[in-house]
Amino acid sequence: MKIRVERDGLADAVAWVARSLPSRPPVPVLGGVLLDAGSDGISDTLTVSGFDYEVSATVGVPATIADGGRLLVSGRIGDHGTAIMLARGEFDLAAFETLLTPRTRLVAVTHISNVTGTLLPVERIVQLAHDREAKVLVDGCQAVPRMPVDVQALGCDFYVFSGHKAYGPTGTGILYGRYDALSSMPPWQTGGGMIASVEYAKTEFLEPPHRFEAGTPDIAGAVGLGLALDFVEGIGREAIAEHEQVLTGYAVDKLSRIPDVQVVPGGQRRLSVISFNVDGVHPHDVGTVLDQHGVAVRVGHHCAQPLMDKLGIAGTVRASLGLYNDEADIDRLAAAVKACREMFVR
Repeated sequence: MKIRVERDGLADAVAWVARSLPSRPPVPVLGGVLLDAGSDGISDTLTVSGFDYEVSATVGVPATIADGGRLLVSGRIGDHGTAIMLARGEFDLAAFETLLTPRTRLVAVTHISNVTGTLLPVERIVQLAHDREAKVLVDGCQAVPRMPVDVQALGCDFYVFSGHKAYGPTGTGILYGRYDALSSMPPWQTGGGMIASVEYAKTEFLEPPHRFEAGTPDIAGAVGLGLALDFVEGIGREAIAEHEQVLTGYAVDKLSRIPDVQVVPGGQRRLSVISFNVDGVHPHDVGTVLDQHGVAVRVGHHCAQPLMDKLGIAGTVRASLGLYNDEADIDRLAAAVKACREMFVR
């Protein structure tokens, strides 16, 4: 692990990632790094999953569209309706494989859906993408705080997660990258601490990860993130996953038993995220009523409009479970949803 000794706080966070996301060699990069699909022709393809949200913007989808590239999104492939999601909320590997071509450069996929809680078969997705010589970026925002993650076993080229989803400061996060992938990439910005030498004729950049860490980073944020990750690690992500798995099943069962409530399918492997709607009631209205009952949920399309289009809905009410929740919280959620139904449904 390469660590600048003058950044003790950053070193703590980097060291945690090295322990938590095992790899050979371990090369995580701190800070927000904008990745570009590296398009070298208008027929290049960027494939993203309809389960995704933040990753779509992170890997430069707007630039790809502007350059005339072909954007393949689960649930909306050009002008066609082929999907990479089955009716029961699971990822359709066969449909995904048909989308991969020799010109696919990067596959961006989420580890756990932030809408349905679906746990995607990332290992197989990586294998299929690598067979076509495409790189794979995995959005692990929902996975890292609640389950063990082994990037070496996943085989992905990049793995990202945000600090605030892992009980850390907002505006922080981690980008892990395979050394061979990072070393072939130019810096996305320049500044102090990322150059080996500068001359008028040429500039030599430091080896990864330092070439991607220009200027003074958010040291305080990194220290906070490191402490948050220590907190998660201290409890144990195996224990967290077991706890939240039980709660997820309990919540799905409780909500499914309420008349006029439709739980969005999440497949056989789902964890901690449950989206639902109340027939005839807008998600924003449901959220307002639940707030009045002291229940915090998120409402809307959750930055996943292609998935909402595929589901044929404008948005959902989303309950996100954490290590601090228990069955009493689920009971309170169910009671508030029942009160909402009694208010609106006639």
